[in-house]
Amino acid sequence: MSKQLYELGERPPLGEVPEKMHAWLVRADRFGKPTEAFQKEVVNTPTIGDDEVLGTSWRPASTTTTSGRQWAFPST
Repeated sequence: MSKQLYELGERPPLGEVPEKMHAWLVRADRFGKPTEAFQKEVVNTPTIGDDEVLGTSWRPASTTTTSGRQWAFPST
């Protein structure tokens, strides 16, 4: 049986996608200094298509979705 949420550093078994995930997010009501804008939240894991991959990254430089939209994350 799968867990709903895995703690940071825990890895789910190969092929298992939990219902929830940890994410660092900026919400519109928190725009401002990065140290205040980015906050860790537990969110629903996005649904992925048959031609998509859900991966993890500790320090992404950037990420691109299959739709071509791109977001850049600061490298610290």
